[in-house]
Amino acid sequence: MRERVGSKVLPIPTKSRSPFRGRTEALGEQQEPPRIHAGEVSVAQTYQRFQLEADVLLPVPLHPARQRLRGFNQALLLARVCSRLTGVPVNEELIRQRPTQAQVSLTGRSRQQNMMGAFLYVSTAATPGVANRKILIIDDVCTTGATLDACARPLFAAGARSVTGLVLASAWHRT
Repeated sequence: MRERVGSKVLPIPTKSRSPFRGRTEALGEQQEPPRIHAGEVSVAQTYQRFQLEADVLLPVPLHPARQRLRGFNQALLLARVCSRLTGVPVNEELIRQRPTQAQVSLTGRSRQQNMMGAFLYVSTAATPGVANRKILIIDDVCTTGATLDACARPLFAAGARSVTGLVLASAWHRT
């Protein structure tokens, strides 16, 4: 039986002003960062502090063109460190199947439309699948939840039991 949990977002407190400071140099797709930053450790600490349970960590993917331009995927870097510190495996089988517009200037409704159908789950035998598993989506920032929601849809369609989001920073204003 599938339990649809939705996208629960846990903002991560960090004492570092900018955990990505100095991270703008091209790291290359397979190269690991030279050291672990406070934000990356905070993701793993928050996982443990809130006693989250996940079978698989799944970073929000960039479109291949955006990844080539940027040189790295910050969500993947966060997921890899979290995996090393928690022992939960990373699954990179969620792909961004089309480029999306930058969301910084979009309204909440426009963000939902921008992300609709942007992600696709493609299973391979090389990594743990998502069927009947608890998935934890890792991302750097959450503003409206549109990206996490768009990521969760193909994961539920592939049989995920639950999908939760863990982000480094949240811009949500609770009322």
